[in-house]
Amino acid sequence: MARSPRYESAGAIHHLVTQGMGRAAIVMDDYDRRAYLGRFHREAASRDWYVHATSLLDTHHHAVVTTPEPDLGIGVGRVVGGHAAWFNARHGRAGSLFSERFWSRRAETHLVRASIYVLVNPVGAGLVAHPCQWRWSNYTDIRRNGCSPEIAAVTGGTTEFLEYVDSAVRRIHAVRADDARSCWQVVGETVGGAEEGRG
Repeated sequence: MARSPRYESAGAIHHLVTQGMGRAAIVMDDYDRRAYLGRFHREAASRDWYVHATSLLDTHHHAVVTTPEPDLGIGVGRVVGGHAAWFNARHGRAGSLFSERFWSRRAETHLVRASIYVLVNPVGAGLVAHPCQWRWSNYTDIRRNGCSPEIAAVTGGTTEFLEYVDSAVRRIHAVRADDARSCWQVVGETVGGAEEGRG
């Protein structure tokens, strides 16, 4: 089956996911985590990407970024290629580390929802009770330095954005184990109509 095209353009906002082959771990310890995120943020800085939200779990990495140039595929390719070579050398392994193609979707019409989803992903996975406890996201940076202007334009500011995050966390904890709703659906219920009419 042919791959669907990746729609890139100058100024595009993307929600991207890199994932281990067969959902295998792409990081094994904190040294790996620092190495991966350092590589990602250096690549983002070199291309002037704005990182709205990011969160690294053991088997995958979520990020929401604005790309001033249509270079998402090239940049992410450098991140995963570089990390895979480094990881394999460090851990004495060979073969593919990442899935063949990273996932991405344009997020201009649901930037707030995507960014909240990325930040609460460790909560939805049962790893922590609140994003502030997850060291491998930019939640603390957002609290300290503020959310992006694009997010603030929708939510009203950093305080309001973080209130949406807190509300999503409460909803996730309130969902029963047998509830069929996904974390993405719960975040959508939290944001409600805040992003209606965008796009």
